[in-house]
Amino acid sequence: MAGRGSPVDLDVGLQTAFLLVGCDLCEPGVVAEPGQLVYIEQPEIHLHPKAQIVLAELLADAANRGVRVVAETHSALLLLAVQALVAEQKLEHIQPGDTTRSRVHYRNLYRYTRAFVAGTLTCARNGIEDCVAGASLSLTQGAERIAEADSDDFGDFRIDGLLPQARNLRLRIAAAGYREQVLDIDMDNSRWLGEIRLAPA
Repeated sequence: MAGRGSPVDLDVGLQTAFLLVGCDLCEPGVVAEPGQLVYIEQPEIHLHPKAQIVLAELLADAANRGVRVVAETHSALLLLAVQALVAEQKLEHIQPGDTTRSRVHYRNLYRYTRAFVAGTLTCARNGIEDCVAGASLSLTQGAERIAEADSDDFGDFRIDGLLPQARNLRLRIAAAGYREQVLDIDMDNSRWLGEIRLAPA
C-alpha cells in the first residue's frame, strides 16, 4: 500500500475504473494526496475519444490538488485536450521561450511575476459612510486600455497582471450618481491605493 510521498501505480483496469466512476486517481482504498507522485502509462487505452477529454480534465483536477501527475501517452487527442486546458486556465511557464523547453506549467503564476493595483471605493450616503459597489474601473497607458474591473459588494477592486515597473498609468473610476475620478499611477511593484472617496455628482 502506498503512503504519502510514495508513487501510485495504476494499471489499465483501475485507470478505466476511476474514469467511469469519476473518482480521484487512486489504487484500492487509497486516494492520491498532495505531493504524491502518480504515474499513468497510456491511460487512453480502451477509452472512447470523448472519455479521453474527460480524462484530461481529471488529470488536471488532480494536478490542481497538488498531486504530481506523470502520464505517458500516444494519444494526440489527450495531448490536445491538455493543451486546451493550459490555454483555458491561462497556465504559464516560469520563463517562457527559454532554452530548457520546460513542460511545467503553473496556475496563477502572475501573482508572483506581475503586480496589481487595488483599493476600496467609499462614499457618504445620507450621512452614513458606505462602500461603492459596481463601480467601473478602467486602467490605461497612453491610448492603450490595459485592463478593466468592477468594484465588489464591499467596494473593493483589484487589477492583476501588471508590469511591476509600469509607468504613466491612468485609472478612471465611474459609478452612477458620483463624479468620475481619475488617478495617475506609477508602479513600484504592487500598489494599494487605500480608501478612495467618491463625491456625489
